[in-house]
Amino acid sequence: CHGDTTNVRSVTSFASLFDELRASVVAVENIDPSAALLGIYHFNPGTRPVGLAPARLREQANFDAVKVMIQRQAICAAAGAAIVQTFDSYQAAVTRRSEIADLLDDQLESVNDDVYPALYELRAALVEAVPGPDTDLPQLQKYTPPVTVPSLVLAYRLYGNVTHEADVLARNRIVNPGFVPGNVELEVLSRVD
Repeated sequence: CHGDTTNVRSVTSFASLFDELRASVVAVENIDPSAALLGIYHFNPGTRPVGLAPARLREQANFDAVKVMIQRQAICAAAGAAIVQTFDSYQAAVTRRSEIADLLDDQLESVNDDVYPALYELRAALVEAVPGPDTDLPQLQKYTPPVTVPSLVLAYRLYGNVTHEADVLARNRIVNPGFVPGNVELEVLSRVD
């Protein structure tokens, strides 16, 4: 850095950078935005500086502060994304809500009194909105086909159409769509609108 502060972002501009990142993630099709932002929360910050010299202690404090700032921004962005995100099943929504709420609880344990109310309100909004009282999401259920069938046939038997064949394949990690094994328990959506 050599005393040049022209490339240093303030905390405010760092927050707006995360807002831009969240907007970019949400705009990408076929991506789970809250999961992508949780990936940022779980980033590898590298090796924390060691030593007891005053300069090393400052480096350690800066390292810790940057890590906390990135994680806090990431979890807030993930919560915001989850609130507006469409989930494919009730269980997926509840699982994501729990994951984010637990991380917000971790953050609530270490924030000062100025930040606590905002994080607490965000957590409350998340719990209220995901999956939401008016949301009618399908439930995950177990289904065991009696015989080996192609995935198109299975999707038609389950849903009356083949539109959700890709979901059945992905959800159950079926490699060969021509042969979905019989007598093997699968995870499928209870209904699809």
